[in-house]
Amino acid sequence: MMMRFPVACRRLRPGGEGAERFDAETVDLSAGGVRIVTDRPVSPGDRFELEMRLGEPPTTLDAEAHVVRVETAHDGRSVCALAFDSLDPSPSAASSAPSSRRSGGPRRPAPACGSRCGCR
Repeated sequence: MMMRFPVACRRLRPGGEGAERFDAETVDLSAGGVRIVTDRPVSPGDRFELEMRLGEPPTTLDAEAHVVRVETAHDGRSVCALAFDSLDPSPSAASSAPSSRRSGGPRRPAPACGSRCGCR
């Protein structure tokens, strides 16, 4: 589904701890992943923690994802296809940090079929 909204990205180091944080914009969103546009260098295999801010009033959707493909847009920015590794399906109030990290709650892995049906 073509959707444009802001997304806060935090690059994850191999051990899972967060590093660089930057803002991007979504191009489209599906149950299995998201495509974003950024001016930062991104490579296939990079892992990110994402905080997607949707609607008014803003709610958030938190996810961890990895980059599967990177293309260069006509303006030189990177268009990145990311696959969800885990997804917090219950939106919460917008904030500066992903909600499951604030609460310490576990994230559910992304469904094996790529949908939100809940199968594993």
